[in-house]
Amino acid sequence: MNYYKVIKDGEVIDVNHVFLKWQRKHNIMLACDAFEGQFIQSSDGANIWRVDWLNRLPEDFPGSYESIEAVEITAEEYEGLKEKLELGESVEDNTGSEEQPDTGETETPETPTEEVMSATAMRLRIKELEGTVATLVESNKALTDELQAAKIILGVE
Repeated sequence: MNYYKVIKDGEVIDVNHVFLKWQRKHNIMLACDAFEGQFIQSSDGANIWRVDWLNRLPEDFPGSYESIEAVEITAEEYEGLKEKLELGESVEDNTGSEEQPDTGETETPETPTEEVMSATAMRLRIKELEGTVATLVESNKALTDELQAAKIILGVE
């Protein structure tokens, strides 16, 4: 099972692993894995949030939800954060803020590097791209069929 910390304004506000997707047919949210998810739910079930790396919503989605950050964490970090949050403690997010040891050398400006995606984010991006490819393949087939029909009508080979 994958665990996530939910971050808002630099503070961890929740930890959870429940993702939801919208089912248009019945106008309801269904629990799903992160790979299919469009939303993440709060641990108490009271809130639903959007995360930018989750699957896109349909254009006709009937509502809006607050956007937050969600970062995959270990089971140990999940348990520790869950305990602190249940006690009402404020937990500052420390993602990416590990301090570097002082080597006595002066710092040189770092060249910008590309951000590395988590495995979950990568799987979600691949799924999104697969959906785009499937849509383009269908569109291409429809256009090819229309072109073929036009050639038949015009008597052109």
